[in-house]
Amino acid sequence: MVISGLLLIIFYISHRYIVAWIIYYNNTDERFGKSVWRWTYDYKVIGERDFSDLDDKTFVRKRRVRNRIITFMYCNFFIGFIVAFILQRKYWAETKIHGDYLLLMMGESLVWAILIYYFMSNVSLLLMNPTGSLLIQRATLAIGAGIYEEFFFRVLLIAGISALLGFIFQWSEKMKNWMAMVIAAGIFSSFHFIGDYGDFFTFKIFMIRFLAGIALGTLYFMRGFGITAWSHAIYDLIVLTQMTTQK
Repeated sequence: MVISGLLLIIFYISHRYIVAWIIYYNNTDERFGKSVWRWTYDYKVIGERDFSDLDDKTFVRKRRVRNRIITFMYCNFFIGFIVAFILQRKYWAETKIHGDYLLLMMGESLVWAILIYYFMSNVSLLLMNPTGSLLIQRATLAIGAGIYEEFFFRVLLIAGISALLGFIFQWSEKMKNWMAMVIAAGIFSSFHFIGDYGDFFTFKIFMIRFLAGIALGTLYFMRGFGITAWSHAIYDLIVLTQMTTQK
């Protein structure tokens, strides 16, 4: 489990690094658009040099580099999936899926999501702001954000920080886990101020999201990753529905 977690952290960091380069190239020419997952082919290019290369050499050559980076991003996803599958195949072979439990989890997650939404709406703040030109893109980002944020900030980060605190301070299991959850909540809040779509930093907003991180961390300890991830994802879908219907 520890090796799997470390490898997934490495793949996640490499993914963020690759995406940062794609965004960099997107900002150099508006013809690239804002997508970080689509290749760009505004000109038909055959070989290393042709008429379009001579017509707009700078754009064409930047586009080639950007397309290679996007290809590398998909390769990174594929390799990460294969590695995770190989490391966890014994676990999956012993796992049984109960459809009735899944429905109960969805129902409970909906209740928690509504409670989180009620709390966040009362303080006039949302945990996420889904971006994208198409509704399906926004919905995908909303669901994905809830799942991968909980996996990274709750499962991996809490486990990693807890192990580090236990090694340094020799705390009890309960003490190091709860302290790790508090630290992870602070990192979770700070994460929302990073990047082009990050919010302007204020201490009030930081503390509100920090408390939301504490709430999600507590839910993770009490009900596990599945309930927490679905609650976050459903909350994001509620936010997306609100934003879409208000336009």
